Amino acid sequence: MANFATLLRRVGLIKETTRGTAETTPTTWVSVYPASEMKYGLQLLPDMALRGVLSKYPSRPGQISVVGKILFPLRASEVGEFLHMFIGDATSVQQVETTAYLHTWTPATTLQPDSYTITFDHNMEVKKYNGCNVSSIKLTRTTDNFIMFEAGIIGRTEAAGSIGSPTYVESSALTFQHDVFKIAGTTYTQIKQWEIEMDNGLFPMRATSGSQLIVDTFVTEHSIKGSFTTYFENATERDKFVAGTSATIQVTITGAVIGGASSYYVDIFVDVAEYEAFPYESEDGLLAAKVVWRGTYDTTDSRIYRFQAQNITASYT
Repeated sequence: MANFATLLRRVGLIKETTRGTAETTPTTWVSVYPASEMKYGLQLLPDMALRGVLSKYPSRPGQISVVGKILFPLRASEVGEFLHMFIGDATSVQQVETTAYLHTWTPATTLQPDSYTITFDHNMEVKKYNGCNVSSIKLTRTTDNFIMFEAGIIGRTEAAGSIGSPTYVESSALTFQHDVFKIAGTTYTQIKQWEIEMDNGLFPMRATSGSQLIVDTFVTEHSIKGSFTTYFENATERDKFVAGTSATIQVTITGAVIGGASSYYVDIFVDVAEYEAFPYESEDGLLAAKVVWRGTYDTTDSRIYRFQAQNITASYT
């Protein structure tokens, strides 16, 4: 009797030369959590026609769908490919330490970021999924664990694949001790936990293509929202909520040194964050608030947010 260990699963990525056309072998491999998955779905169309029998006839095959998620502890070395699938090309600048590169993504008007082929080696068999783009990104920070990165995926179809020869060139995972949370430029040290969610409204278009598959995917709207739990030190930010005043929110997560003054890091900056909830509550016996906010477009910097990652990869184009 053959069985297969989930700990032996592997995941690889490669940008597609032609959009939607599967590549053969990954060029980048990501160390992911077991909850990572790609789901191949086949819709069954029930035959409801009456034929004088007390049973249903066989169903007919309908739409094919591919959705998934990739989950791993945040690493500055591994987020770039997913931002590339989510927003598009990065603006990359080589730093003084020539092995370090700072990559910046700002949502613009790109309707179709580059697509990737994602390969899952399930140990029992290897499957690849073509035409993949990221539909959402979520970062979660708690008081005692890794900062987690989760990417939602939409793809086209599934086929047999090859995982290649995986190598993992990764920076150390970022944890609860590596982040700095700023509101209106001021560092807040009373934040217990936070979440940031980004979405691009990825639309899987279906049309008269003569196929069960989606035709393509299109970005329709970039958005960002989040929440954080804070112990009250003062009412400064709650007063902004009451007054309907916005603030900037910036989270910087810094890891190991690359060289000189350059380190691995991830930085998310929201220019206009509007508070949607700032209640008086209790947390661990202390006065606290579970704050909810949503980002809006900043006409000064012409963006809704900025996402940066510094690592040793030269570019994401």
